[in-house]
Amino acid sequence: MDNFMIAFVAMLATVFFSRLINEKANKKLDPDKKLLLIDLFSDSRSWSKVQFSQL
Repeated sequence: MDNFMIAFVAMLATVFFSRLINEKANKKLDPDKKLLLIDLFSDSRSWSKVQFSQL
């Protein structure tokens, strides 16, 4: 494998792992705080899906 493929696989693994950690942390939040976070970052989550789909 060339360097690009190794870096690409590492990046995908990092994105997947960070999403797992994020979802696990969200499950531990109180419903009120979870609602506040969802409202604050709802726009950025939709943009991350667009960016991830472009890969």
